[in-house]
Amino acid sequence: TVKPQNSGRARVTGLELTGALGTAGGWSFDLAFTHQRAVDTSGLFGLEGKILPGRPVRELHAGAHLERGRWRYLYRFSFIGDNYTDRLNTRRVPDRYLHTLGVRFAPRSTWGLALEAENMADQRVGDLAGYPLPGRIVTARIEYRP
Repeated sequence: TVKPQNSGRARVTGLELTGALGTAGGWSFDLAFTHQRAVDTSGLFGLEGKILPGRPVRELHAGAHLERGRWRYLYRFSFIGDNYTDRLNTRRVPDRYLHTLGVRFAPRSTWGLALEAENMADQRVGDLAGYPLPGRIVTARIEYRP
């Protein structure tokens, strides 16, 4: 169970960069990078200067898409840096590296079929609170857009 706690005071500094690019050849790319340092400044003994729990310092998400006629292919990569799950910074969730592949076929402009596989490496990871997430997930969809 995750129980939110007020740290009293914190100093959060960071940088976020995002970008997207499309080309005439049907390729498109997107990127989002975050570097955030959230530090406890409450003055409490043992907590001063500790990283706030549930806040990874680094996070990166990148995607590549290729559209060819009725077909669309995608690849996504996500890196979520390690983070602590407690205020004393003694329990840590390790880095997560996730890969996703997908394909979509749209025989008509109003509907399509899609297949996507997330966490291709079947990495056993936890979320920001350490709760275990599923391994590889394969989903199939029928999409309709009137």
